[in-house]
Amino acid sequence: MSSNNKQPIALVASKGVSHMSKAEIARREREEISVPFVDVAPPKTLPKRLRGEFGELANKLLACGIMTELDEEALARYLLAKESYQKASRALDRLMRTGKFLDLDSLNKLSALQDRAFKQVRSSAADLGLTAAARCRLVSAKVPDPPKNKFSKFSSSG
Repeated sequence: MSSNNKQPIALVASKGVSHMSKAEIARREREEISVPFVDVAPPKTLPKRLRGEFGELANKLLACGIMTELDEEALARYLLAKESYQKASRALDRLMRTGKFLDLDSLNKLSALQDRAFKQVRSSAADLGLTAAARCRLVSAKVPDPPKNKFSKFSSSG
């Protein structure tokens, strides 16, 4: 039975649990899609005021090895949602500090806007590995050293 959510072969190997033959591993390696970690740039649709933050986050994600040029739009959406959340939060804070929120309907609408933006930020951040929980789910696909032979201490060459 084949799974639609196949893990990269390096990740399978790093877990050390594999029933695959060498031929199956080689076939999977040939079939895997590989995207280079180059040419990451802010999308042209991203406002100039957010491009600096885009560069900072993109560099951090590139250093972790989890961002490619395919993720540019996702990072841009995260930054736009974050900006929307911050604006809604500031507006709601101003409204609450002034005490001029006799119109509960407008207060509820602003609060709903803030909540919606927060959910977008949280979802985007998780997709990009920007939250602690998301980073815990990221598994490095490093192949471990082969296990030491427990009997090697008895051999004369070891």
